[in-house]
Amino acid sequence: FDFYTIKIPNSNVLIIGSFLMAVNYFFYGINIWPQSIGCVALTILTLFPLFALGVMGAGDIKLLAVLAIPYGYKGAMIIFCFALVWGLLIGIVKIIKYGGLGERLKYLFNYLNQLVASLRVRGGEAFEQSYIKGLDEEMVKKSGIHFSLPIFLGYLIYIGGVKG
Repeated sequence: FDFYTIKIPNSNVLIIGSFLMAVNYFFYGINIWPQSIGCVALTILTLFPLFALGVMGAGDIKLLAVLAIPYGYKGAMIIFCFALVWGLLIGIVKIIKYGGLGERLKYLFNYLNQLVASLRVRGGEAFEQSYIKGLDEEMVKKSGIHFSLPIFLGYLIYIGGVKG
């Protein structure tokens, strides 16, 4: 869904989360649920500032939070770190494919400029608007990364290498 609609539907996250909670119940009983819910909440609280700054989408954070159900907070953060590495690699590939490190730096500069101006003018209201508004749409399309892919790749590394 992330690639086609640029959103991860809440219904999908809810279905995945419910399935993982049911699996946890089957293997560990109901006593594991408070711990699982706590890991989900802690993951959301940890990653929320990235959403507030416009660095990550809410769907990406919810996806990582759902992964905290079976793997705990530490596992979700390890998957997130692997996802950051994959995001960097995908970004480098995009720079090579679309050319122009300058264009990427322009995108970064526009983002930071808009964020600082927004914070200065509106204070707390700065986070109510997307940082993408006002940027060149074609540049955003070429420069943007659907972070669900790095999360998936980070998850595969985690379950294959760290947990395997």
